[in-house]
Amino acid sequence: MSEACAAAADGGYLKLSTLISQAGGDSLYKNDIIAQLDIWKNEKLAPGSRSGLGHPQNGLVGRSVWKVYNLLGGLLTPEGQEGKNEDILGAGLDWKRTFGLCLWYATGVDSSVADAVSVYERILSQSSQNPSPSNQIAQPIPKWAMSKKSLPPPPIVSSRLGLFISSFSKDQTPDDPLFALIKLCADPTLSLSKALNPLSFAPSGLDWGIGMCWHLYIILSRIMRVRDFADRSHPGAKSKDKPPGNFMNGFVGNGRRELSSSSNSSDVSRDDEEGHSPTADLLTSSYAFELESWGMIQEAVFVLLHLEGSVGYVSSQSIMNVSLYY
Repeated sequence: MSEACAAAADGGYLKLSTLISQAGGDSLYKNDIIAQLDIWKNEKLAPGSRSGLGHPQNGLVGRSVWKVYNLLGGLLTPEGQEGKNEDILGAGLDWKRTFGLCLWYATGVDSSVADAVSVYERILSQSSQNPSPSNQIAQPIPKWAMSKKSLPPPPIVSSRLGLFISSFSKDQTPDDPLFALIKLCADPTLSLSKALNPLSFAPSGLDWGIGMCWHLYIILSRIMRVRDFADRSHPGAKSKDKPPGNFMNGFVGNGRRELSSSSNSSDVSRDDEEGHSPTADLLTSSYAFELESWGMIQEAVFVLLHLEGSVGYVSSQSIMNVSLYY
């Protein structure tokens, strides 16, 4: 920020230098910037405003200065008919930097991450209608897709991707896993079934995409207790002592699991305490199968211990005892 202020001052833009030092200010600051832009538009001083009137100069305000003022005012895309494709501020940047512009400039100081996601998705939609490739906003695609010139539909090479693939279109390029985590933070109703995709980590999803999805599921669902798969049954649904609470994505409103109120915990099955998710068991089995194919038998059995179905859990415990014995 200090280097930007110094560069503006060295170029003779002293007022712009003082405005840059206040970048990211409140709504009053941004409204003043937008008001100054409107004055330049009305007085035909904006870039390109005089080109249609036979004037040789392309506006008294340079396009670079114009874009900096738009950035300070939070205008990432051109407004009105005077806007040009060259004024799209996120063009040429990767999706992380573009999302950073939405987070720090296009939203207010009191705005949430959800507001930044909404702005970013809006300019993505506007960019998709722009025919010029040089002014496209970067899509939040994974690194393996960015390394290819063309983006064919991700290959679905195994049924082990199962319920995950059914949630996504075959012609849809998966989101970058970091953007998926941002959307989970922004949308409290978004389930892991819609956010986690093995194809976000590898082209086939079978290299280590399933493993990464499993570890994220364990962290977000089993450890942090903040999100779960949408198909999880209500914990304690079979318990007659306490009716199930109000759940969203498998969780009570306060974000913690509601356990059965039975006094004898040995009489309550794992399904009654935690609920059961077929997607979680499918993901666990798929990851264990991969580890087994790589010769990592003990690691595969350890993963199988996380099966939620009572029968599968007891079977995995028996296999674990046998593997440790040998």
